Amino acid sequence: MNAPSKLYQKIIGASWPNLDVAVRRLHDSGETVRAVGVFRVRHGSNRLARALARLGRLPAAGEAVDVWLQVTAREGAEEWRRTFAGCPLVSSQSDRGVGLLVERMGIVETWFRLEAVGGALKYQTASVALRIGSLRVPLPYWLRPCFMAWENAVDDTNQIHVTVDVTLPLLGRLIAYDGILTLVEAQQ
Repeated sequence: MNAPSKLYQKIIGASWPNLDVAVRRLHDSGETVRAVGVFRVRHGSNRLARALARLGRLPAAGEAVDVWLQVTAREGAEEWRRTFAGCPLVSSQSDRGVGLLVERMGIVETWFRLEAVGGALKYQTASVALRIGSLRVPLPYWLRPCFMAWENAVDDTNQIHVTVDVTLPLLGRLIAYDGILTLVEAQQ
């Protein structure tokens, strides 16, 4: 059995109880959490942004894309395995003692400010860097992707509405996706 990571609770601090129950359950069970859903995935209208999305192996655009999520606690961190219509998107999340959520996907490391807003969880980009081993090269503002994301409970169910929008300062939207995730199980 994995110990609860308490990652999000640690970062959000005193505002943790202000999050909706379903959102807290996704981030605090200490068990492997699984969820399924159907999302709308969009790419930017700019040809270069679409090429970057393909190069980055981001999910293909679609109106009804099957999504599967598995979150596993790992010693104060979490591994997020997302699958969009069979296309995997895996990241690791931690806090590294900086009070921000640090998500690493490949060599891209994004630091997020987390905030509880009306029961929802809001993610906002604080910094983006390329990380190769212990070398961290911050990207300048004009080059770094900007992530805006929300998770909020759907009524009093085990469902969470997820919205993610990633833009590039000079190119506009890189990718956006939104939909409803249903928490299907938590296993020890």
